[in-house]
Amino acid sequence: MNTKKFNINSLALMLSIIAPITLADVVEDFEDGNFSSVTTTDTKVEPPVAGDLLHIFTGDGNVSRSALSLSQLKGSSLSMMDYSSYSHGVAEINADASKAKEPTNTFQGRLILNGGENTSMSFSESTSGKAQAGNYKNPTTLPAFDFEFVQTGSHIIPKTRGLVVTGHGDWNYILEPGRVWNENKDSGYSRVAIPFALQEVQANCTHNGILTFAFKNDGSITNAAVQIGGETCLYFQYNMWGLISADYQAGTVSGAANLITAYKDEVLSRLPSKPLSEISKDYPGVVSANFATEQSSAPTTHGVYYNGIHYAAPCSTRNGDYPYCEVMGLPSYSTAKTAVANFAHALLTKQNSSARNLSISANVPECQNSINGTSSIWSDVTVENALDMATGNYRSASFEGDEDSSNVASNFFLVYTHDQKIQHACERYIRKTAPDTHFSYHSSDTYIAGVAMDNYYSGDLFDKLVNEVYKPLKLSPATYTTVRTQDTKADPFWSHGMTWHTDDMVKLGQLINDRGVINTQQVLDGSIMDDMLIKGSDSGLKTYGSESRYINGIWTYDIGQRAAPLCPCGTWVSYMSGYGGIGVVMFPNGAVYYYVSDSNAFAFGSAEIEINKLSSVCGN
Repeated sequence: MNTKKFNINSLALMLSIIAPITLADVVEDFEDGNFSSVTTTDTKVEPPVAGDLLHIFTGDGNVSRSALSLSQLKGSSLSMMDYSSYSHGVAEINADASKAKEPTNTFQGRLILNGGENTSMSFSESTSGKAQAGNYKNPTTLPAFDFEFVQTGSHIIPKTRGLVVTGHGDWNYILEPGRVWNENKDSGYSRVAIPFALQEVQANCTHNGILTFAFKNDGSITNAAVQIGGETCLYFQYNMWGLISADYQAGTVSGAANLITAYKDEVLSRLPSKPLSEISKDYPGVVSANFATEQSSAPTTHGVYYNGIHYAAPCSTRNGDYPYCEVMGLPSYSTAKTAVANFAHALLTKQNSSARNLSISANVPECQNSINGTSSIWSDVTVENALDMATGNYRSASFEGDEDSSNVASNFFLVYTHDQKIQHACERYIRKTAPDTHFSYHSSDTYIAGVAMDNYYSGDLFDKLVNEVYKPLKLSPATYTTVRTQDTKADPFWSHGMTWHTDDMVKLGQLINDRGVINTQQVLDGSIMDDMLIKGSDSGLKTYGSESRYINGIWTYDIGQRAAPLCPCGTWVSYMSGYGGIGVVMFPNGAVYYYVSDSNAFAFGSAEIEINKLSSVCGN
């Protein structure tokens, strides 16, 4: 997807911690049954041990509640409301302050909504500009929901993580772990909140929601209150809500112990975090409100990682802050060009240096000679040329003129099989200049490069990337899946289609700062990573002006060319960029700054000023 802008009419077509407790507390909880019921057919789940503990609630149960009372959950009507009603009273990052009690009931088994059928929901579109709902098939329905969950303490974990293809005409699911707790007025029921997202089929637009219900060990369950009321999607915004009949089928979930172990590792592997508002306490003079001012018209979230701490802003929605910000699904859009396609190239090159010079025509049968009357349109183009957006094949000389065309929207983004995508990618453009001489932004070039590398590897290169980069880097399971073509090939989109958590975005940026080193091992090719940091032999091609360049799927900006620069000319900052107003910026002082929004703004000068107060952004 275009990282800078996209004509809205074309887009209309584009229909994508640990709380301080003692070991004695844990043993008591275990003996009380809070952990003992989580079993598999042959494995009993052991109680947590010291040093491997998830957050527990230590409140008195006197949670203040003005909406979603037990009687309302058992009722028949629901209105849109502030998302705080779908939580235990505070955001997860401040969970120690919650008055919730640890749950007295344990959920393990299937949660089924509306008998496993699609559900018609209350719906209101709030898109800024031209309404979009009419361009979809059935956008006002929730896809069929029938999933297994396991619980450990006050944490509930979906068995299925990552992108779930539903068969619904418009929406796929992304399910995330949530919380379980007791409130004094709930008559012995325990409450559950499960964060989830609806992601547009074959696209990257991500609409975030929460479902909540109350249950007992005997199988009693209320209706589920469901609300979707925030997104990262520049061209389509809506609210969807309703009370849905729920069925709890208690039973053993296979692999429950492994799910719990993996979840503990996920949580305990997150970077240490604090609310962004606390950065001024740690670094007096830094003004937290000055971050992401350029994206303030339509923010989702932002944050900065510095000196081992992730300072995270809340996750904004139209309906208050999203309580489960740590697991909010955030679309990658073109940040995937860096963190998927180019990381895959750097991984292959590290393992076999010849992979750096892979030929397109030798590895993509569809990109052969004599296309558009030119005998050598792809024969002299390498994968790295394609990743640099420097194939020499284009129509419009402006740096994003091709990407913004209706032809690209209709024949690349809006077609969903490999054959359709690769035909457009190989045949749309004509030879204008020699490779590596002119920048022309094409998501289709990234797709060609991904296909070439996948064919060269003779396996699923995306899965290799997950197993050898994402998992060692301790990224969340949200990153283990991607949007793929709808055919037997199931090719990753490569240019977009990933889902991140904020912790993932920081770790991906830090991996670039670390030159591809994971756990002291050089996993990604160091020379490619040096180029991405403008410390190597190739600084890329100019994009829209002398201050902007592009290399290996990453944008670079000379902050020394600002109107009021903090640094001398030639101080380059590398950043990943995604459609609609998404960015991950790697500053020379080691800070990683990210923003996610629908502002269609990509500047980061306000954050640059504040980050310079931490230490000079000018580098050495």
